[in-house]
Amino acid sequence: KEDNAGNSTVTTQVKRKFQNGAIFVNGLLHGCSLDGLQTLAPALALSTWRSAAVFVLAHYLGTALSMSVATAAVGEGSLRVGKALKKPQIVRTLSRGSSFVAIVVGAIFAIRAIFGL
Repeated sequence: KEDNAGNSTVTTQVKRKFQNGAIFVNGLLHGCSLDGLQTLAPALALSTWRSAAVFVLAHYLGTALSMSVATAAVGEGSLRVGKALKKPQIVRTLSRGSSFVAIVVGAIFAIRAIFGL
């Protein structure tokens, strides 16, 4: 059995599993980022190392899980939009567009930091 693009359903299922795994790993890696260190400040006020370690571990797991779910939702949503509009290239276009916006915003932040604006 083949889909509209001429791929077998087995090939399509394998590609889909790889995409879902890649989406999950992407979310997991974003969950490990250090940009939320200020939210770990309450761990400094805890009375024991054990309670602070449990807090940090719970924070990490919650952040990694929520970022994974958010990334998967955006990825799945964009795939479904592409199918609904019969434009599979829309996922690539959305990815490139969001990457461009991220680069521009990062450049603006860097320029402001360098020149003290």
